[in-house]
Amino acid sequence: MRRLITSRFVRLALAVTAAGAVIGAAAWAWRSLPRRGGPPSPRNPVRDPALVLDGEGQPGAQPERAEPVLGRPSAADLKRYDRPEGGAAVARLLNGESIRWRPVGRLGYLAAALCGVVIAGQFFEQAVFGPSDQASAGDDFWSCGVICSLWTEGRTTGFDRRYADMAGEDPSQGNVLLEPPDPACTPATQAVVPRPVDPRVAKAVDHQWRRIEKWLKAHAAVTYGELRPPASAGVIALAESQMAVRLPASLRASLLRHNGSRAAGFGFPGAGTTGVRGLGVREIRDTWRAPCAGGGAGAVNGRKILFAGFEGGPGLEADPERGGVEVLSGDGLMSGVEIGWSSYYALLRDTARSLESGRPLRGLRPEVSAGRLLWTPAR
Repeated sequence: MRRLITSRFVRLALAVTAAGAVIGAAAWAWRSLPRRGGPPSPRNPVRDPALVLDGEGQPGAQPERAEPVLGRPSAADLKRYDRPEGGAAVARLLNGESIRWRPVGRLGYLAAALCGVVIAGQFFEQAVFGPSDQASAGDDFWSCGVICSLWTEGRTTGFDRRYADMAGEDPSQGNVLLEPPDPACTPATQAVVPRPVDPRVAKAVDHQWRRIEKWLKAHAAVTYGELRPPASAGVIALAESQMAVRLPASLRASLLRHNGSRAAGFGFPGAGTTGVRGLGVREIRDTWRAPCAGGGAGAVNGRKILFAGFEGGPGLEADPERGGVEVLSGDGLMSGVEIGWSSYYALLRDTARSLESGRPLRGLRPEVSAGRLLWTPAR
């Protein structure tokens, strides 16, 4: 329900109303409970006309009631005034009864008044002290925010647009222009439709994974245990929809086999002794969209997909259009080899061959230490 009501003022009003209702119900219930403990309250002769005390403070005989100035109402008068349209309250007054305010009614009015005051105060605060819709030269460098949608569940993160570089102009003389957000940060909404994997591609990828799993289970049991279970086709389709990029077929088939690996788990040969760890679907999506948080046009490469490693470090990128796999060096740039492998499947196949044969792959040899797979420079 909180996600459906997006207005903060409406949520605040509902909260205050609910709190007032709870307080009123509690007060009514408390007054309705019988008193426990202690002697019974003495009868008040003023409030109880049936009790009359004599000169010694003892109950005495009922004296005659004084005759009202206007006379006593007849049965016809009481019947006429007791009708709803005639005013039942007047009939009770003529009969000597007093009208009392209900505590719950007073609390209800108080809660409604408090709710009105809170809402009015919020509107006043927003109108007077709320942020301006336009950014000027006096604003903070990061103050102008643009919402950049990230992972699902309705969660969004704000990324800030930098001030445009206005060479030769004094920003104090007027408003500073802002760079438009990178279109890749806000891709057009696409339908979430799981795409089937070509059976031939799925069969080939599963075959290479079986070779890798067999070797890991026999030689590097710790690394084998850190392989994650498969990802669902729906999760993969959701990530593709949010990135507006289609993952290569062999990469999707691999994620349907293992959704990456845990920290310090199975790594492809790339950099470091443990290689570059395979990422899961959510990590691929988050890493692809992470540059949006830094702002600036061109921050997101709309084509390349980092599926192993981490942003800004050594890793492997897949190119959906060209079908190749690029190798990134430690500074996040190309390592000198534009195309490390012709496809993700080729990388998977060469990794399985290197594990089974022990031959180096791209200058790295597979070794095992304490049940973990390591990639060490070949001597």
